[in-house]
Amino acid sequence: MPEETKKEQVMTERAEQKTPNILIVDDAPANALLLTRMLTARGYRARPVLSGKLALLAAHAELPDLILLDINMPEMDGYELCEQLKADGLLKEIPVFFMSARDEAMDKVKAFHAGGVDYVTKPFQLEEVYARVETHLKIRSLQRRLSRQNENLERMVVKIQDAREYAENIVETVREPLVVLNGDLKILTANSSFYDTFQVTPVETLGKFIYDLGNRQWDIPRLRLLFEEILPHDTLFNGYEVEHEFPGIGHKCILLNARQIFRNDIGSAIILLAMEDITQEKKNREELLLKDQALMRSEKMASVGQLAAGMAHEINTPLGIISCNLGVLAEYFDQIVQFDRIRQATDSHELPPPTREAMAKSRESLEIETILADVADLIRESLNGAGRVAKIVKDLKNFSRVDEPEYESVTLGSCLDNALTVCLTDLKKVATIRKEYESDLPVLCHPGQLNQLFLKLLINAGQAITPPGEIILGCRHDEFFVYASVSDTGCGIPEEIRHRIFDPFYTTKDVGKGTGLGLSISYEIIKKHGGELLVESVVNVGTTFTVKIPLTPVKTT
Repeated sequence: MPEETKKEQVMTERAEQKTPNILIVDDAPANALLLTRMLTARGYRARPVLSGKLALLAAHAELPDLILLDINMPEMDGYELCEQLKADGLLKEIPVFFMSARDEAMDKVKAFHAGGVDYVTKPFQLEEVYARVETHLKIRSLQRRLSRQNENLERMVVKIQDAREYAENIVETVREPLVVLNGDLKILTANSSFYDTFQVTPVETLGKFIYDLGNRQWDIPRLRLLFEEILPHDTLFNGYEVEHEFPGIGHKCILLNARQIFRNDIGSAIILLAMEDITQEKKNREELLLKDQALMRSEKMASVGQLAAGMAHEINTPLGIISCNLGVLAEYFDQIVQFDRIRQATDSHELPPPTREAMAKSRESLEIETILADVADLIRESLNGAGRVAKIVKDLKNFSRVDEPEYESVTLGSCLDNALTVCLTDLKKVATIRKEYESDLPVLCHPGQLNQLFLKLLINAGQAITPPGEIILGCRHDEFFVYASVSDTGCGIPEEIRHRIFDPFYTTKDVGKGTGLGLSISYEIIKKHGGELLVESVVNVGTTFTVKIPLTPVKTT
């Protein structure tokens, strides 16, 4: 209770403890004296007057608690005096108790119409008068107390209204969304910024449970955690981040600052909840981090490319020697075989029969024919192996593209093949690979970046598949665009998260198994080419990612 109200209550109690003041108005001195003695004996302070005019003067001089009034008086009778008392703003609340010898019903009705509160006929019974006086004094005391309480309440209401208006003006000057909640988490007020940001109206907001706002769009687990577990222990909390998909306004990242304040005047706590929309700020930070990650990735790929080019150069030198020597060896072996055939034909005519038979047995026991055939196969297989190694080295150089200009005209099928070469061994463990290349139309692009993109799509396809599965690579074109697709028979992407797969750092993989940057970087690569990265997916059926690049060159920075 405020200190001022306490003081007023103490003064009221002291006033009520004073001896009741009763004004007796009767033109018969004997009657007035009798009543004075009776009431004084009972502990009341009684003041007798003999006329209506004197009664008005006495009442103004000192306000009585009760007036005992006779009717039959000269100059101004009791009815007229009562009417004047009730017309006086200072005296109108004083109860008037009529005492008269008139006992007709109309006399009593007239007394009550004039403003009287009671009526006793003379001669009266003392105990009855005492009881009625005591009752009216108690009623008067209660009326005064109630009146003062009403006045206090009115003043308190005015103060509360002034304080509320003051607070609301402060709330309205805050640029960030701000709401005030009561202890039951119902909204007392909110500022214009809150209504504008979250696209709600005061009718939909005020008095509502915060979790019920906007068809329960505010029933957010992290918001519940703040109100139900944190605020009961901490009266102040700053920088509490909540990220949520709000129907109608989209994805928002909000920084909450909450303060719990106990209000003495209302005997309960209120919660001030300020909200800062950091969606764009967080997006900018993520984009900056994404660019840093992309730059690091680009530098890493450049390093890998340099390493691949160096390895290719180092491998190509001995590989060239091996291939060249195997080629020469194949020519020499052909000559040896031809010579052996000629010698066998000559020996069959010139050597004695025993010698020929001995040589034939030696040739057979040494398996010369088998060796000649196997050596030819070994040389052929070695040449094939050397050719395969040469192709791997070439594909590795093609994937790194470190020795070629950034933009050049290539087919998307060749980029798919370059990426496939790098991850083919792992993919073959979970799926068969099928190619459906309907177009070999070249397009101006950055092959190294597209190789990275297709490698990511192929790796994702392999990770989505539960063996045995299938991965289909496709290429086609129309009048304006060239398309390359990677389809899988994997688990698919649920519709509720499909719109977020290109967001930086969003991943469905376990912690430590993905950064959430692969598809976002892929998306940025395609944007630089003026194209699109499209996705179609059905849960438990599969997913298709389609790269769409314009035939007319579009380069963006």
